[in-house]
Amino acid sequence: MWNAVPVQDGRAVTTSNPSGYNVTIAPGASVDFGFNGSSTAGTNGVPTAFTLNGKACTTV
Repeated sequence: MWNAVPVQDGRAVTTSNPSGYNVTIAPGASVDFGFNGSSTAGTNGVPTAFTLNGKACTTV
């Protein structure tokens, strides 16, 4: 994960920004963050959705 701090509790993963990084995002601006994920075959199904702050995310 980059530009974020992850916390995992079982299968749930949450993330927040590092202290002092991207503290303010101007109206209409954007911030990039990313993560890589993997699983052992057969242990995790395909996610039905991703959300961020309660808003649906899309892939590009």
